[in-house]
Amino acid sequence: MTIKFILASLIFFSSLNDSCIEKDKTTIMIDQQTHNYNSITAFELNKKIHFPDFTIEHTRLKKIPGPNNAKWERRTFYFNVTGNDGSQEITWRTGVIRNTKFTVEGIEYELVMGSYPDLDSKVKSYKNLELNKLIIIKPEKVKLSKQNIKTGDIVFRSTKKKNGEVLFNEYGIIEKTILGLFVWDNRNTLKQPLSRWSSEGIDKSIAVFHIKSSDFQMNKAEMIEGSFNYLFNGTELELVSKNF
Repeated sequence: MTIKFILASLIFFSSLNDSCIEKDKTTIMIDQQTHNYNSITAFELNKKIHFPDFTIEHTRLKKIPGPNNAKWERRTFYFNVTGNDGSQEITWRTGVIRNTKFTVEGIEYELVMGSYPDLDSKVKSYKNLELNKLIIIKPEKVKLSKQNIKTGDIVFRSTKKKNGEVLFNEYGIIEKTILGLFVWDNRNTLKQPLSRWSSEGIDKSIAVFHIKSSDFQMNKAEMIEGSFNYLFNGTELELVSKNF
């Protein structure tokens, strides 16, 4: 064995070792990457996914054959969610059109799989998600900004949910006075303080809008699938404030 061969071997193995170290660093960086809420994220079995407030890990998959020898099977995905206040197991399964809700440090999040709302669509429609991908929704907690609300604004509230979705199905018209904000409720034509009116809805959640289009008439707007939610993304109204 010549000296040149020994030196060449040392250089080769040194380069190989450096390459492995760089590959390990890249793998660690990918594993520790912090993912964004409300965005599509791929997941793998026994691999932790980091989000700003917790990690989530797919731990197992359970398959159950459909009834009466059906060709399809129901799949249940198990996840372990770990935050500063401990760990919890959550599940999502095929055949149920519903997001999985879970709470970390007092904040309620949603695990979305299977499908998700198409925000670019003018009508309520959904896009499909591959079964190795998920979306974590973190709710927007916004303090109601009363100073921008004015007389004539439209305020919406919700009194029901469907498949976990809050449906804003009632509205009123704002009247702003020196005594505060009041609502003329379209449902029963009673004038009452905004705080009392909102307290009769789900989680006291309300959204207030200016009317942008002079042709828009709220009393002629009809609910679609039980709610006025579709108006929130339209061009006739401009969001003033919300508290959810």
